[in-house]
Amino acid sequence: MNMLQGRTSITEEVKTILKEYSIPLLETTIYHRVSLTRSPMTAGVFTGEDTKAKTEITNLTYEILNDLNQ
Repeated sequence: MNMLQGRTSITEEVKTILKEYSIPLLETTIYHRVSLTRSPMTAGVFTGEDTKAKTEITNLTYEILNDLNQ
């Protein structure tokens, strides 16, 4: 899931609904971050200083690549 708002109940509600439809979810969570929104204007996330955004995107990349290799 991406663009999640921290400390809200809607995240768990959406996860429950998606599970009811048997929609698989990746483990990595991408939170709503200003650095992600601004990334097209700032040459990307990895050129900035937001380490949490960098970590989330890196983790998502590894998770997708691992799933593709299985």
